[in-house]
Amino acid sequence: MKNRKCNLYITGGIAIIGIIGLVILQLRCYELIGIHGGTRFLSDLRQLGIAIMGGLFTSACVTFLISISEYKNERKEALENVCFAAEDLEREFCSFKKSVQIITDAYKRLDFLFANKSIRSHIHEKLYCRIWEEVKFIKEEGYHFDLFFKQKTKVKQPFCF
Repeated sequence: MKNRKCNLYITGGIAIIGIIGLVILQLRCYELIGIHGGTRFLSDLRQLGIAIMGGLFTSACVTFLISISEYKNERKEALENVCFAAEDLEREFCSFKKSVQIITDAYKRLDFLFANKSIRSHIHEKLYCRIWEEVKFIKEEGYHFDLFFKQKTKVKQPFCF
């Protein structure tokens, strides 16, 4: 996507240079700075310059228009990929939530006859706290997708088309 964007800048710049050169040669603006085209050589050179600048401008404009359409298509494809990845993340997160709930229920049901408090505290420190840290991290990092996940429609639309 970065290459397409750079291509837009380059072809736009070349098109602007071509039109400025074409205007300068066509309207004889070079005479304002003291260059007079009285000789046949300068007249032929001017005609050659007009042809070159016209071709440069035309080809840059065509390339610019093609680059715009390619950039739009690539941008749309990138946004669609983000949406698909978000939907996959939502499915994974829903299954992860269910797994965490199962672990929470299992943790609540732990009741040992001997050393109950030490075993529960060991499980809490080694397993349960780690899981909750991961869940908290996912929630903090996943806030970008909250609006996307809260949509009520079956077909979720990205916000940036």
